[in-house]
Amino acid sequence: TPSPWDDQYLVTGVAGGTTFRGLEYTRVITTPLAIDRACRFITAGIVEISAGDNPAAILDYGTGTCDALASVTIDGVTREIILRHNHRRFPG
Repeated sequence: TPSPWDDQYLVTGVAGGTTFRGLEYTRVITTPLAIDRACRFITAGIVEISAGDNPAAILDYGTGTCDALASVTIDGVTREIILRHNHRRFPG
């Protein structure tokens, strides 16, 4: 369509690096991130975040609802979080 604001797409991939404190980290998208340009937030998908010897954190954006809610699981303990930033920095 002519308008980019009705676009929807999936993002996959892996990222990694070193923090300013020298800690190695990786981010692996284990379930593609669903981007709906009509929504301010990522609507679905899962990212596994590892840093050094710390337990991995699993960031779950949910199943497709346009809201600011996500959950984080670390060592089997899950907490619901409220997202403050939007996905506008993603290309598209």
